[in-house]
Amino acid sequence: MKTIDKAVSLLDQFSERSNTLGVTDLARATGLDKSVVHGLLRSLAHNGLIEQVPEGRKYRLGAKMLSYGHVRAASMPVIECARGVVRELRDQAGESAQLSVFLGDEMQVVVAFESDQPARVGFRVGRALSLHCSAVGLAVLSALPADFVDDLLSKPLKRLEGRPDMLMDPKRVRMLVEEARARGVAYADRTFTSDVTGVGAPVFGAGGEPIAAVAVSAPAHRVDRERMEQFGALARAAAARISAAMGYAGTERAA
Repeated sequence: MKTIDKAVSLLDQFSERSNTLGVTDLARATGLDKSVVHGLLRSLAHNGLIEQVPEGRKYRLGAKMLSYGHVRAASMPVIECARGVVRELRDQAGESAQLSVFLGDEMQVVVAFESDQPARVGFRVGRALSLHCSAVGLAVLSALPADFVDDLLSKPLKRLEGRPDMLMDPKRVRMLVEEARARGVAYADRTFTSDVTGVGAPVFGAGGEPIAAVAVSAPAHRVDRERMEQFGALARAAAARISAAMGYAGTERAA
């Protein structure tokens, strides 16, 4: 493994749930020797990508990562195109709405607006979502070639820490993808967590490739079949508007 690959493997271990990690934690998670981990951390810290937590031996992502995030956001016009649409989607649905971009092996939330209801679904910008069990992930999978889905489901699906009830059955994932492909929206009823229902629709780039997805999500007890269909129509319309703003002209898929 090249040095840069090892460094990236360390950065990949940091998440919302594990935002501070020590040398032992990182060595155990990556399989790297502690001395190698320590040396990489020193180099990453010198470059501002990692910083040591005050009065402790653990590390967290450095301030420079924020700068990279802003640059990345500026290079993704879909975010600016989508912000007003996603806010309107939230208002129309009366439930939380978000846009996540497709990063190849996961989705990442980049725009999110929560509902005003006391019990609501929250999305944190920057959060990673699995392809196989989130509304946005299933929506994107439904717009990708069948061989991409076959490849994904031929490997063990990754269970996220703290999500014992997330969907892990490849057969059911395939069924949900096929249903989403037929209707143009993905229904994710308690697939990510047992108390959330989401409906997602894919967003297309100018070349017709899926680049993101929008979704409406709500506490599962508030969503029946009629509400899911309403959310589906709203999500499809929002996705179509964003796709058109990105230069996509294939209305038969984005509408």
